[in-house]
Amino acid sequence: MNGIINNLQQRYSGRDLRLKLRPMVIIVVLVGSLVFGRRASLELIILVIGAIAALVFMRVPMLAIFPLVLGAFVVRYELGTGTQSSINLPMILVALLLGLWFMDMLVQQRRIYLYPSRVIPPLIALSIVAVLAFIAGQLPWFAFASQVSLTAQIGGLGLFLLSTGTFLWVSQHISDLKWLRWLVWLFLGIGGVYIVGNLLVGVAIGRIIVPDATGSMFWTWLTTMSASQAIFNKQLKPRERFLVGLLTFLILLAGWRNRQWASGWAPAVVALIVVVFFVNWRVGIFVAIFLGITFIFLIPETAQEFFSRDQYSLFTRQEAWRILMQQIVRVSPILGLGPANYYNYTPLFPILGYSVRFNSHNQYVDLIAQTGFLGLIMYLWFAFEVGWLGWKLKDRAAPGFEKAYVIGVLGGLAGTLVSGLLGDWVIPFVYNIGMTGFRASMFAWLFLGGLLVIERLVNQRAT
Repeated sequence: MNGIINNLQQRYSGRDLRLKLRPMVIIVVLVGSLVFGRRASLELIILVIGAIAALVFMRVPMLAIFPLVLGAFVVRYELGTGTQSSINLPMILVALLLGLWFMDMLVQQRRIYLYPSRVIPPLIALSIVAVLAFIAGQLPWFAFASQVSLTAQIGGLGLFLLSTGTFLWVSQHISDLKWLRWLVWLFLGIGGVYIVGNLLVGVAIGRIIVPDATGSMFWTWLTTMSASQAIFNKQLKPRERFLVGLLTFLILLAGWRNRQWASGWAPAVVALIVVVFFVNWRVGIFVAIFLGITFIFLIPETAQEFFSRDQYSLFTRQEAWRILMQQIVRVSPILGLGPANYYNYTPLFPILGYSVRFNSHNQYVDLIAQTGFLGLIMYLWFAFEVGWLGWKLKDRAAPGFEKAYVIGVLGGLAGTLVSGLLGDWVIPFVYNIGMTGFRASMFAWLFLGGLLVIERLVNQRAT
């Protein structure tokens, strides 16, 4: 391995790396124009834009924040894979950024360096476990059923690696707080336009915003980031804090109007309660009790409607969990059956009398089925380390944006963990939310990764 790195270093050394890579990019564009020029002008345009973006991101990687967020919300173009899911722009951009980053470390820096944080090891471990599970998934676990297509397996593995990669890229490349501010305010700005547009003009705004970008993680992180900035960022002007607080209120109002969708409002409410808890723990407990009493006793018809509607859904999910844990996972409890594979094995075990394919609709059961108990342990270890880091930073972060960001991440982490009970919202399952769900799940990994930026800044000030 060292010989390969030394050879690459001799050929592409120092500051001339970017100059020597430019002809390669130009050649790729020219070859692509010959391949696609006669029959697919759209692919050629995308190829040219991608080459230009690669050159830009090599010089200023942080600029990728803008196309990442905007692309998730407004760019509908997707690459077909032959399965139920297609590859969207955020996935392509994250893969490009990770490739450029790895090339830079391999060729120019000649070392693989990650900021030494306790959050990093479990994340790397989760990625390794996912790869090992993919390899193990090629074994014939059941004689009367085969694995899903290799494309679907690669897509499932890609969702694991791109999710963890998003966290790592943000945590390693954002060194200036201004880029973290851009990330937050761009997200809140677009989210605010979506919320206001839906409340005022209804479905018309859906023609602009890609619906898949407004999954559970969108509502969770929009709530926690707006509430934390409105409450704790005292560097904002009074009218700015009022507008951000108004956005939080409008989010809750929109969630109430869409209260039949538990994945939209439940994680967001949990995130909000956690943020309020850091204002005053007594106030946080009071808000939680007040919301519970309001929901159950003051509007009983809504509570009854909610529980009666979700009773069958909960029953079928519990039956799916029982089958997966007792019949399917038991053949490979350590590494699971590989990304996406268990979907093909479910018809062997009828659910409520029907031999059909089904999925768990639960992030934690999905993790066990795909990557085994080892994958679940790595994920929970990662969540614990993020929570512990946020808890330590809440009193060390600088007043204003930093402190508000840390508390917002703690609220978002709590909401994210709750969302996992309701669906595969954090690491989407290929045959349920699908790869298009990465448009929304990406935001959780972006903002969680930003916590390491705060950690680095705090440690720099301390030393």
